[in-house]
Amino acid sequence: MEGRNSVSFSVLPDEELVGAAVTDIEALSELVKRYLPVVHYLSGQFPGAARDDLAQEGAMALIKAVRSYSPDKGTKFATYASRCIRNKMLSELGRNTPISEDEGTLDDFYAAEETDPERLVIEKEEARELYERIAKELSPLEWSAFMLFADQMSYGDIAKRLNVSEKSVDNAIQRARRKLRSIL
Repeated sequence: MEGRNSVSFSVLPDEELVGAAVTDIEALSELVKRYLPVVHYLSGQFPGAARDDLAQEGAMALIKAVRSYSPDKGTKFATYASRCIRNKMLSELGRNTPISEDEGTLDDFYAAEETDPERLVIEKEEARELYERIAKELSPLEWSAFMLFADQMSYGDIAKRLNVSEKSVDNAIQRARRKLRSIL
């Protein structure tokens, strides 16, 4: 998929885009743009919770979902991603309870969006702006360390891969988290 640009990625279905996102940062960026509104929607489903913290955990879960999704399991990426995001948020809240089918789902999000096209356009624009702010704020080291950490690599493995010390990895991830918190 080398040589594609974000415009061509914008027309791909999610399942195809996920396959490209494993190795292509532009494809991953497109998925993040598509699903950040979902992360924000789901983070608002827990009254009294720190929405910003949940959104940050949800964004990390989204990236992990991209990396762990397997289309041969017969599940749509949207369903898989929403479950991963919600489960991470529940875990963050210390609520290790199963998700009931009557809780707000990704389908609820899209149903609400379909009834208000203006809101959909606004949400997409906000997601694009948010992604641009994240890309502008994170240094290449912070981005790489954060992505590898979201992929469940240890600090030691990340340090070896990026050819830096573990302390540099820790510092980069902590800076990325602080920046994401301030942005989200």
